Amino acid sequence: IPDNVTSIGVQAFQGCDSLKNVHIGSGVTGISTYTFSECKALREVTGCENVASIGEYAFYQCQSLESFDCHDKVTVLNSNAFAYCSNLKELKGLKAVTTVKTYALYCDYALTELEMGEALTSWTYQSGYSNSYILSNLLKITLPGETIPFTSSNSTYGLPSGLSLYVPADMVELIQKMTYHKNQGWIDEYSCKLMAEGVPAEEANYEAREKEFVKFMETLKDNPLMAKAKSAILNVLM
Repeated sequence: IPDNVTSIGVQAFQGCDSLKNVHIGSGVTGISTYTFSECKALREVTGCENVASIGEYAFYQCQSLESFDCHDKVTVLNSNAFAYCSNLKELKGLKAVTTVKTYALYCDYALTELEMGEALTSWTYQSGYSNSYILSNLLKITLPGETIPFTSSNSTYGLPSGLSLYVPADMVELIQKMTYHKNQGWIDEYSCKLMAEGVPAEEANYEAREKEFVKFMETLKDNPLMAKAKSAILNVLM
């Protein structure tokens, strides 16, 4: 596709079973919906250095596609954009991605690692289906930004149980503090502390511990990570 082409239309190459390689010129800024869907022999896509948008189902069922470079330009991984790309081993150049929509990477079994950028704020992961149909081999997601972007309509399905999320160290430290102040060890420790100070056992109770927990939370209210961590994690723990 030459450099003077600026966009590729809807369903332009859909179902082209013999298409194995495609070079997308520097003039192309968007790949439309279903553009390369069901091109089952498509193995290599080069160029794309100025592509900023990839439509829904753009590479749906491109079962031979092994890698794709978003060149840090693509901002949204749309629904089903790379769904059923079962041999996709590498998806790189994701620093500009702000949103990963539902089923964007559905059934991409060969993907084991993703490195996202600080721009990522929303990832609606696959839900409502058995984990065996989703990103079952994804073992690592790197999240350098100060956010925990995952949401789902069904909290019991979606991300693999063995997945490791790599987040900023200060976020980990904050989560550790928050969880410690809500676990049984701290509850027992605080009750013993009150009684050691002469507070009657009946007053070293749950209500007193909750007040102390609220005071602790107040000390974190100006922490820029606090709101994000609280909304993503604390509500589950409480």
